[in-house]
Amino acid sequence: DRKGNVYFISDEGNEEYNLYTFTAGRKTQLTHFNSSIKTPMVNANGGKLVFEKDYQLWLYDVVSGQSHKLDISIVRNNMLPAEKDYNVAGHITAFDISPDGKKLAFVSRGELFVSDLEGKFVREMDRGNTERVEEVKWMKDSKTLIFSQTWQGFTNWYRMAADLTEAPVALTTDARNNRSLVLNKERSMGVYLSGRDEVRLLDLKTWKSKTILKDEIWGIESSDPGFSPNSEYVVYTAYRNFEQDIFLYNLRTQVSMNLTRTGITETSPVWSPDGKYIYFTSQRLKPAYPFGLNDAHVYRLPLEKLDEPFRNPRYNALFESEKKDSASGKLSQNGNAPASAKDTGSIPIDPEQIMDRIQQVGPSFGTQYLLQLLQKGDKTIVLSVCNQDGGKYSIWKTT
Repeated sequence: DRKGNVYFISDEGNEEYNLYTFTAGRKTQLTHFNSSIKTPMVNANGGKLVFEKDYQLWLYDVVSGQSHKLDISIVRNNMLPAEKDYNVAGHITAFDISPDGKKLAFVSRGELFVSDLEGKFVREMDRGNTERVEEVKWMKDSKTLIFSQTWQGFTNWYRMAADLTEAPVALTTDARNNRSLVLNKERSMGVYLSGRDEVRLLDLKTWKSKTILKDEIWGIESSDPGFSPNSEYVVYTAYRNFEQDIFLYNLRTQVSMNLTRTGITETSPVWSPDGKYIYFTSQRLKPAYPFGLNDAHVYRLPLEKLDEPFRNPRYNALFESEKKDSASGKLSQNGNAPASAKDTGSIPIDPEQIMDRIQQVGPSFGTQYLLQLLQKGDKTIVLSVCNQDGGKYSIWKTT
């Protein structure tokens, strides 16, 4: 102020920015908020300071040492209540296909719709409000929808019947954004991100959520979490030195494992349906910070050391006679049991020098971003968004 008093912000007290000054040469804390303030301004007389807190304006009185939120009224021509018609074509931002393969749920312009697969019969879901919808998932019964909807400005989870026989029911009411919901194969559990630091499980039988871990998830540029094919692990990304690493969280032991530790970003991890690989997007030659993930490609990471059979044994096998397994009636090579008999149901992971086993999927030119994995027999189909064809982005399939 004009008297020479200096006011500033610091996070020294509780790791959140608060207002400070110097009193007789000593640093003095003036506010004690649990959420950070920013952009303080003092008036010329030095009696009042205004600053931002929780996206609102606050005023601090120097004499009384008290702070209060400013009540601001703005007179304007309110046009929001006026109803307007909008074309949803070309504006679909989220969708999901029902397990029975007959119905499609999708989001456009913040509204929720359900239709047949061909889109001939479309119905807007009446939610009883004008809150914005962002995500939608079908439940196992192909009748119930889980979707995210704003509540007091934050996205939370709701459920409703797609035939409109049940009104929407709130599953969470958090003052933080709940997002990126991914269901396991059986659609009995869901995993999602909450705020900037939590990964949560959603039990789709009790509809209860619980936090399984806290980490540097961040509220922007965060990857969707996911499940292993047997629902034993949750795969997610967290930031280390401004770059994303891929982590695995064991739901049984409640222990988290960092798979990558490379100093560059590995993002958008997806577990292969056969459980042997984790596919992801990365730029192996430079970090993503601060210019973004440019010239990225799709890679896969073998969770075990998987060696191809040597050619000589494979050649010798051509001349060996097949022996019949008397117990199962199935044919096996060299009298060995069928592969299914060896399946233990658990996913083996060998973390030692795991990044030495990384394999690139797709071409080395252009930019690819991983979109989805599909399994057809023993073939894995990788869908990616790529600009390898003349710089124009389109969806490509790699088998």
